[in-house]
Amino acid sequence: MSWIDLSARTKLKLSGPDRVRFLNGQVSNQIDQDLSGKAIPACVCNLKGKIEALIWITEKDDALFIDCDAELREELFTRLDRYLIADDCELEDITDDFKLFHVLEKSADGIASERLGEPGKDIWISSSDKNFKPKGDQIGADAVESMRIQRGIPKWGHELTGDELPAEMGLDKTAVNFHKGCYLGQEIISRIESVGQVKRTLICLKASGDTPPIEVEEPVTLEGKKMGKITSAIPEGSATLGLALVKRSFTEAADAGRLPNGWEIQES
Repeated sequence: MSWIDLSARTKLKLSGPDRVRFLNGQVSNQIDQDLSGKAIPACVCNLKGKIEALIWITEKDDALFIDCDAELREELFTRLDRYLIADDCELEDITDDFKLFHVLEKSADGIASERLGEPGKDIWISSSDKNFKPKGDQIGADAVESMRIQRGIPKWGHELTGDELPAEMGLDKTAVNFHKGCYLGQEIISRIESVGQVKRTLICLKASGDTPPIEVEEPVTLEGKKMGKITSAIPEGSATLGLALVKRSFTEAADAGRLPNGWEIQES
C-alpha cells in the first residue's frame, strides 16, 4: 500500500443547517447527496464559467470539509465568504488543524476518492496527532507529479490560472453535474456542453527519441503555427512528459498522424 501526504493543501470547514444549500449554489457538482463516505471534485467558477478553484468536498461531523491547492488558501475563503449573506452557516479555515493523506488502495479505511484518477481513500487526522502515518510507503513528489501529468489532472498555477473553462480541462467529465440547480457560471458551462466542444483542450504530450525535451512555458507549435503551450513537465525515462493546453486543431492533427516524429499524445 502506498500513500501521498496532502497536508499542505488548503482546508475549509462549512457548518450550519444551510451548508448544503449554500455550497450547492456555489460549485459545479451535486452537493445535496450523501458525502459521508466519499469525496467528490467540484469547480468554483465565476460568472463567465472560468475556474477559480478546483476543490474536493466530503462530509464529516455534521459539516462539509473542503480542500484545494495550498496557493488558494486566502482566495478560496474570501470567495466563498463573500456570498455568505443570509445563510445560516459558518465558514472556518482549518488548514492548520488537520493533516490529510491519500492512500492508493480502495480497500483501505477512509473516505473514498479518485484524486489521481483511480480509486483510493482520503484520511483526515487532527494535527495534534504528531505520530500518525498511513501504512505502507510514501510516494515521492516526483512520482506524484508524473502520475498527475500522465492522468491529465490540472493543478493551480500550472494548468489552472483563472482563465480556463471546466471542459477545457476535462473536468466536465468528473467535476460538473449538468442536471443540478443553479450555481455561479452554470449558464456558460451548460451552453458549452450543449455545443459539444471547446476551442482548447488539455493533453498529455510525450517527447521521445531525438525530440528536444518538453519544458514548462515552451510553446507548442505545428507546421509553423503556435497551438498552445506546455504547462507542466517531468522526465520519464529517456523521454519527457508534459501537460499542454492546445487548440483543438492540434489534437485533430494528431489523429491524422501529422505530429512531428517523436511526439505523441498520451491517453490519460
